[in-house]
Amino acid sequence: MGYLREIQDFNRQNRIRIAVIDDDPTGCQTVHSVPLLTDWSPVILKEAFDKNETVFLLTNSRALSPSEASGINRDVASCLGLSMKEGWKLRIISRSDSTLRGHFMEEISALTETSGPYDGIVIAPFFMEAGRMTFNDTHYVFQSGKYIPVAETEFAKDPLFGYSASSLPEWIEEKSDGKWKKEDVISVSIDDIRNRGPEFISAILEKTESARPVIINALNYSDLETAVWAICLAEKKGKRFLYRTAASFVKTRAGIESKEIICPAVKSPDLLIVAGSYTNKTTSQINELCRHSDIIKAEISVRRILTSPEAYMSELINFTDMQLSSGKNVMLATERNYYNSGTDSENQKMSAIISLFLAGIVAGLESLPGTIISKGGITSHHIMREGLGVRHAEVLGQIEPGVPLLRLPASGKAPGSYFVIFPGNVGEEDTLLKIVTKLVSS
Repeated sequence: MGYLREIQDFNRQNRIRIAVIDDDPTGCQTVHSVPLLTDWSPVILKEAFDKNETVFLLTNSRALSPSEASGINRDVASCLGLSMKEGWKLRIISRSDSTLRGHFMEEISALTETSGPYDGIVIAPFFMEAGRMTFNDTHYVFQSGKYIPVAETEFAKDPLFGYSASSLPEWIEEKSDGKWKKEDVISVSIDDIRNRGPEFISAILEKTESARPVIINALNYSDLETAVWAICLAEKKGKRFLYRTAASFVKTRAGIESKEIICPAVKSPDLLIVAGSYTNKTTSQINELCRHSDIIKAEISVRRILTSPEAYMSELINFTDMQLSSGKNVMLATERNYYNSGTDSENQKMSAIISLFLAGIVAGLESLPGTIISKGGITSHHIMREGLGVRHAEVLGQIEPGVPLLRLPASGKAPGSYFVIFPGNVGEEDTLLKIVTKLVSS
């Protein structure tokens, strides 16, 4: 049995306003008809919440240093507090990666100190659309036809956010440097969800206090709806929770109905792809597209970005403009074999330099095509904000599972264009090819 209707009624009756603080732009990958903001001043927030129960705030904090990520979350939480009208009840979702990458403790601590106190921290990395499941407190990633414990995937070896544990209680202890022990963590199990139900789970949650971590296990949306409805029942009793979750939880907690995968009736005549993500999944998707299309690919040299950025950017802008103006589809992709093995701080700075360089190319183009696909969350944020000057956009829905499609505002650099935010860790080998086929006329 699903509980989406009960969750929707609870939100409306209690005038709930849900702020999704997204550490990159990919968290909207399960929802539709919601606004995305890159500006969170109280006035803008108040206007957005007047028209919408749920609002996404794109901070790009995953691309920042730990102290910067903490600071931006404090700022957002303060602005949210100032934006709430009398009678509104705020719920904050700290949306992060379903493969467990991100500034976990820094952001949780900042939000707890600024908008707390909270009785519990709900941790739910389940993301069905990309095959991310949590069972017996172990988080799994579906790839190569089977479920693999997340610590055994390439994502756990991330140079900035790597980890060793697939067991979420152990992961929490690892990421909190022992502040939370694995024994401190409360678990909402599949057995609790399917055999005992929301009232039983709510009774457990009602005893939660002192910002104790709460893991939500889930194998499908029905599991998640049961757990979320139990959270709502506990909130009825006065409990307060901060949510640290992946995208599926956002959709469920906001009570957003499912929508069919989008296939626009009107296709775009031209296309630009900008690929900053360097995951193996992204590389295979790029190669598959190139095998089955005549797209013009330019590989971006990291060495040239570092040694002669201005001249190199000008060269790439001229190249891209020339190809687009002659009716060609273009892909700009960072070199696939690049790997920065410096310190965490050095890696962070390098990622920002590369993604801002890509955004600079987009900003310098004379004309932009009807469809822009951005591969990678950090890349997408910089292209939206710095490259296209986007301060707000609306999510139309998903073009493929876990891949959101936006329509850019009429006032921007690419008025009315489609913009696809394609996470680096989502999809199969042919997903990029499928998206291009759906959106661009042959």
